[in-house]
Amino acid sequence: MSLKNTPNSFGLVSRANHWISAFAFILALITAFAAEEFMAKGEARTAVFHLHFSLGISLFLLMILRVIWLKMSPNPEDIGENRMEIVLSHIVKGFLYLSLIVMPISGYMMVSAGGHDIPFFNLFTLPNLVGENPDIKAIAKPLHVYSGFFITFILMVHIAGALKHHLVYKDDVLNRILGRSSSKPE
Repeated sequence: MSLKNTPNSFGLVSRANHWISAFAFILALITAFAAEEFMAKGEARTAVFHLHFSLGISLFLLMILRVIWLKMSPNPEDIGENRMEIVLSHIVKGFLYLSLIVMPISGYMMVSAGGHDIPFFNLFTLPNLVGENPDIKAIAKPLHVYSGFFITFILMVHIAGALKHHLVYKDDVLNRILGRSSSKPE
């Protein structure tokens, strides 16, 4: 099992980054929703938001690593012959990457501009480079919230595309990111 990607498969590093990012994003979404919608202000809600902050920071770092890794180990070749679907898959992936960078930055700006510290899994606290600033918060908060809705939609398109490849086209798109052997030789 290769660490690097090959023309026909994702390597261990890309697969691990993909699935850790997916898990962290889903957990970040759940923690934000739970804290906002179901929890009264207090220590428990603050702890859930701190977990949300830590997951966001982790996603940002994973995205930076992913971009660096793509330069060292390019993604496998596209599967399929429908040029429009291939272009759409690249657009969706680009929006996912962009959103997973914009969301943590806007979240950091929103929390910092609200005058709050940003702990990272209670290991350390990120420096507040913004300071309390209602004008910045007024921009960062809707950007963060609407980015969350946007990325959720894009993620559904991403999943639908993977399932279409697996169930309709019966090709190796999903198998490659799951680490299952490809029907093509390396």
